[in-house]
Amino acid sequence: MPFAERIAAAEKRRLRKSVAAGFVAGPDFTVSCETAYEFIQESRLQKGYAISISLLQMQLLLHVFPDHFQIFTVKDTGRIIALSLAVRVNERVLYNFLSADLGSYRHFSPAVMLLESIYRFCQEKQISMLDLGISIDGTGIHKPSLSRFKQNVGGEACVKITYSQKF
Repeated sequence: MPFAERIAAAEKRRLRKSVAAGFVAGPDFTVSCETAYEFIQESRLQKGYAISISLLQMQLLLHVFPDHFQIFTVKDTGRIIALSLAVRVNERVLYNFLSADLGSYRHFSPAVMLLESIYRFCQEKQISMLDLGISIDGTGIHKPSLSRFKQNVGGEACVKITYSQKF
């Protein structure tokens, strides 16, 4: 099923607005790990959130598992305005690990176009599940607006089971 058929009417309008503006979205093999990290970090800082991984950790992951990570971008005349780092968990699951967008483009909501490109990638690669991740803020508290956005772009809420062991 096409992405546009799965999303809410408001998100369809935002997607059309980004398309009309001429933004280009998709997997991006030209973006360096450092550029991706700086973009995500700056976006998180603007929103008052910390980034959950260091540059060194991200470099190590991309170096050790290059076939499991994919960077997706939305660009406005070559300028990155939204970016996501996705992880191929296994044959059937792609996890949207880290996403960010420029606050100055918020009125376009380029995150919708970004997710549409990731969704299309999953279809092309026959990946049956796109994991949009948990909906929490920087302090680990549930963020209803993020949950609502994920539902508006076709996501379905599910239980997250966490296992931990204390030493």
